[in-house]
Parts: sequence; C-alpha cells; structure tokens
Amino acid sequence: MKLHCDREKLLEAMQTCQRAISGKSMLPILSGILFKTENNSLVLSATDLEISIRTEVEVEAKEQGNMVIPARLVMDILNSLENEKVEFVSTGETGPMEIMAGDSKFSLSIQQEEDFPKIPEAGEKPSCEIAGAEFTRATREVVKAASRDESKPVLTGVLVEITKDMLKMVATDSYRLAVYETKISDGPTDTINIIVPARSLRELNRILSAAESKRVSVSLTENQVIFKAGSVEMISRLIDGEFPNHKQIIPEGYEKIIKMDKNKALGSIKRVAILAQNNAPIKMTATNNTIVVSASTQDVGEAIERFEAEYSGEEVKIAFNPDYLLDGISSVEEDAFALEITDPLKPAMIKPVEDKTFQYLIMPVRLT
Repeated sequence: MKLHCDREKLLEAMQTCQRAISGKSMLPILSGILFKTENNSLVLSATDLEISIRTEVEVEAKEQGNMVIPARLVMDILNSLENEKVEFVSTGETGPMEIMAGDSKFSLSIQQEEDFPKIPEAGEKPSCEIAGAEFTRATREVVKAASRDESKPVLTGVLVEITKDMLKMVATDSYRLAVYETKISDGPTDTINIIVPARSLRELNRILSAAESKRVSVSLTENQVIFKAGSVEMISRLIDGEFPNHKQIIPEGYEKIIKMDKNKALGSIKRVAILAQNNAPIKMTATNNTIVVSASTQDVGEAIERFEAEYSGEEVKIAFNPDYLLDGISSVEEDAFALEITDPLKPAMIKPVEDKTFQYLIMPVRLT
C-alpha cells in the first residue's frame, strides 16, 4: 500500500471509527482499524464484535493494499504532526508500515487483514430510509430509559418499529418507560421490528450529529442491523427476545393534570436535588397553581422551592427518583410539559403539552 492523504480528514475518520474500539478487549486485533484502499478511497473499519463502524476518506492511492493499523498509536502520531499531507507506505501484509510527513518518519508494526473480523455489508437496496433529524430525536428522547442491567438483556435495548408510515422507539428499565412515535413517509413495505442495544443507538446518535446527514438508511441482515448516514456505516448486533408490551403498561387516562414551564421545573428540581443524596427522592406537592418541590437527607440538610404551575384541584403529593424525573423533563422539546397523575403510588406520565410524539412513564417512590 502507498497513499497520500489529508491529515485532518484521516484523523476525523479514525476518530469516528474509534467509537467501535473497546479498551477492554483481550484480542489485540480489535484495538486496530482496518485500512483498505478502493481506487482513490481509503475505507476504514473498526469493531468490538458488538458494534462496528465503517467510513471512508478520499486519498491519492499509488499502490492498493489492506492492513490493520494500531489505532491509538496512529491517531497520536497524526495529532502530533504539523504537515497537512501525510504519506502511508507498507511493504506486504506484515509490514512494517511507514508514516511520513515533512521531516518526520515513523515505522510501525501492523497486523494482517485475514485476522480482522468480517463486517457485514449492506445490500444494494436498504430496507428503508428515514429523515436523520427525526431518527436522532427519537433516539435522544428514548434511549435514556433503557436499562444498564445486563442480567435482563432485552431491557438494555430499544424496541425499534418502522412501518410504511410510522417510526416508533420504546425503552424501559422497569422504573420508567419512554415512547417516541411519529409519522414518516416512504417507510418499508414490510414492517421492521427489532431490538437494538441502547449503546449502539447512543453511538449512532453521535455519528448522526457529526455527519449532519439528512437521511439515515436502515438495512437488516440475519442478526444485525446496518445504519448508514452519509459515508459512515454503523453495524450493530440485535438483541434476541420479547420486549415488554408497553401498551398494556400505559394507563388510558389520568385524573390530575399539572402543566408546568419546562425551564422553571428543571431549574427548581436540579437545585433541590442537590440535597437528595443517598437515594433520597424528590417530593412534589401540587395545589392552587403552585408546585412545591423538596428533598432532605438525614444528617445533611433539606431544600424547598416553589414555582407557579397550571393546576386546580385537590392537593396531590408524589415523590420520584430525581435522576429519572430530570431525564423525563429534559427529554421534552417544548417549553411546557404536563405531569399526569392518577395516584401517588401508580405510574405518572410526563409528556409535551402540544406534541403527541413523546411519552415518558415514571414510577413514583413511596412516601414515608
């Protein structure tokens, strides 16, 4: 292999691929990035066997070739160089590989392509394409509710349903449940119904934000999904199992509806939450268009704050895990949201006042 490339563009591509490299792997090959030339494009691939990322960068390839380079080391070298043009030269699959820029020259050991895991390719025609902004929003609002408890693998994933005219994402950790549902156009003829690891969607969100792609395509293989945005592909394993029936969990209606200004509520709850230590809850009392939030921790202290809200009805008291409560409110994209309550011991609902695409069900904490 012999090629010339722009240092910054290559570094950016490697930083994207690095999201799929795990620092905990016992397999040395997984700490590398596969370089593969295709005419005057350099295709970069990385994987930790759960997610894989593939992207490409334009280069001037004088000799074609493939090699697995030590990712962290090459990135450190590229970061240290001052020249914008960099040359890579390798003689054979076992190297060494030389990196040259100006008066600098580095010689590194490389690994063989045949030892690198095979990453699936998307077919010529994807299952569907969705607006990147819509997909990013759905992921951002839902993924927070996914569980991190590996003993329940299904709950560490996000249910993704795509039909001809609808995109839905659902996540739950048994203490809260987030649902995002919106209409789309030109969805797949055959319904897509998959469980994607939450970690994969978090990484995809970062990729979509960086790529600023207007469209994201979705392709399925036997047990993996391939998301493509611009020149970047992310491949993820799928989680096998049956996702909980979220429709049975969400109540049909609520007796008490409290409408609040999002920023006022977030500010008050964040300040009061400072005193909600050692798993102490946030307590909320609603009465006469006023919300009182409070928290106390034994031997530490107590905080109380009031703010206006739209509510008329009998006094209601309820308590929540502060982190779960803040996650739900911050996911609302409108300036106002509704907290809907039936009973202080039954699940409450957080959702935008106008927008019907997002729902966040949260279990209260029993008051003592």
